[in-house]
Amino acid sequence: MQFLYNTRIQGLLLFALAFLLYANTLGHDFVLDDRMVVTENKWVQQGLSGIPQILTTESFSGYLAEKNAENTLPGGRFRPLSLAFFALLFQFFGNSSTVFHLFSVLLFAANGLMLYLFLLKALKPTPEAHGRMFAVWAASLLFVVHPVHTEVVANVKSCDEQLALLAGIGTLYALLRAFDGRSLKWAAATALLFLAACLGKENAVPLLLVAPLVLWFFRDVSPGKSLAAAWPMALSFAAYTLLRGVALDWHFSGQTVNDPLNDPFLKALNGVWAPFSTEEKAATILYTLFEYLRLLVWPWPLTHDYFPFTIEPQSFVRPGVIAGIILYLLMLGFAVAGLRRKNTAAFGILFYVLTLGIVANIIAPVGVFMAERFLFMPSVGFCLSIGVGLAGLADRFGQKFGQTAILVALAALVLAATTFNRNKAWANEERLYKTDMEVSANSAKLRNGLGTVLLVKALATSDNAARQTLLEEAEAQLHKAIELHPTYFDALLAHGACVFYLQKFDQSVASYRGAVRLNPTDAKAKLGLAYALRYGGDYYAADNRNPEKALSYLSEAWQINPDTAIATHIAGQYYALGEMRESAIWLEQALNLAPGDQRLTVILGKVRALAAEKEK
Repeated sequence: MQFLYNTRIQGLLLFALAFLLYANTLGHDFVLDDRMVVTENKWVQQGLSGIPQILTTESFSGYLAEKNAENTLPGGRFRPLSLAFFALLFQFFGNSSTVFHLFSVLLFAANGLMLYLFLLKALKPTPEAHGRMFAVWAASLLFVVHPVHTEVVANVKSCDEQLALLAGIGTLYALLRAFDGRSLKWAAATALLFLAACLGKENAVPLLLVAPLVLWFFRDVSPGKSLAAAWPMALSFAAYTLLRGVALDWHFSGQTVNDPLNDPFLKALNGVWAPFSTEEKAATILYTLFEYLRLLVWPWPLTHDYFPFTIEPQSFVRPGVIAGIILYLLMLGFAVAGLRRKNTAAFGILFYVLTLGIVANIIAPVGVFMAERFLFMPSVGFCLSIGVGLAGLADRFGQKFGQTAILVALAALVLAATTFNRNKAWANEERLYKTDMEVSANSAKLRNGLGTVLLVKALATSDNAARQTLLEEAEAQLHKAIELHPTYFDALLAHGACVFYLQKFDQSVASYRGAVRLNPTDAKAKLGLAYALRYGGDYYAADNRNPEKALSYLSEAWQINPDTAIATHIAGQYYALGEMRESAIWLEQALNLAPGDQRLTVILGKVRALAAEKEK
């Protein structure tokens, strides 16, 4: 049992285990939203000079403004701490994915260590009470090895989750130090750390409610004193609200985007997106709450993608919804009953419920049904409850902590192996999409992502056979994405490009037209349509396949993007049809765009002569 009380060795081992467990991510690429916050974020790419903008603007503005996509994603995010952290890394290391992943792993190891230190401070284990020390050890170990954290660590973007938790648990630790020592220094640390946690990510805000519970459960104080002692955090919250309000011009929620990719509680109804009924929305939220709990208990299978349409609209008669209602009622009942007795497991449950509530679409919409990264902070409460429960069982069976520790270590070994293996899926986007396709087969976003990756890969290869195969694979995925989500702008754009290279010009025109209807001002959509019409027109003009369709396509292309090449192609088609006068008119259009072109001048002269002869 001596190991249980060698806190220094335990802390170092936890840190080392966390690092080694995710060391296989160091060679991974940037994936998913990493481009929004790192590689294609103009503020981050300015390094230290971009930090003033990071501190005063919506967190995705550095990406959305550059992509002219401000209206495609709801705003209301203010997470400057992670972006400033990324800008700092870029300043010294550039866009080195290895460095960014290294710091992500180090942050996770620091989180594991910080949790361990907080639990030591909160529970104050002594040699006379083995159970408390066992609970600290088991909870910290479970947190470090749990596979549900792979998304947070392997995806650089989720450093916002890590920074929020690191500063958040640090806040609770400092709060205890301030209370125990009546220390203004630690009170100031509490305030600064909580401000940092909120600036990391807004899901740290519920810790303002958790803080009084920490003092109530772990220190012998009245409810009033517990609330009063949290005054440094209240001041920080006020400062955070002010900073957030100024940066977002007091528009905290951002604009509403009527699209299931940003509001999952939409369904197709008579060809338009209509909101879920009240019952469907409530039942679906309860189902996701059940799924969150299931993932913590049984973390398999895992996926990064819970976007539409991976979860169907639910009703209150579905087994998952019923199970969710029963489990959460039991948990809350136990937690309420444990308040008076100051049961540590009850505290863990309340920590879990309070921190999960802000990301469960209950308080405010979060843009997706659920996500494994949203469990990062709530899992602290879950791990603590499990640790306390295991300690209680060991004590009940004659203080058999050694035997129980062996069982915990074996379970941790299995979880660690699952985590290590899951990390491999995050090596690059293609591998991640293909792996998670097995779980989220009905995700339009995942299908579009895989199709786009395969399209880019196809265009980069010089092997014609391999190129053709990749294009066909990409087309299948993009077609399925559009089938699932007919108004998916990005999928329509990618599909238009894909079938263009497959020389399926009618399909390309149809996809680009769909994209233009959705966003008439988008330059990529308009230019893509113009190219599809032009080359489709040339295709139908060749060998006199369909002269009328060729003219129709080319004329429409001219309306979108008038240039010399299109005008000459239209002129050529009229020439082939024997309509010399019309051919001459279009050659004149071409010459107006390219004045002084001797070749065009000569051809125009000849066609005019032929037109005059024909009229005679």
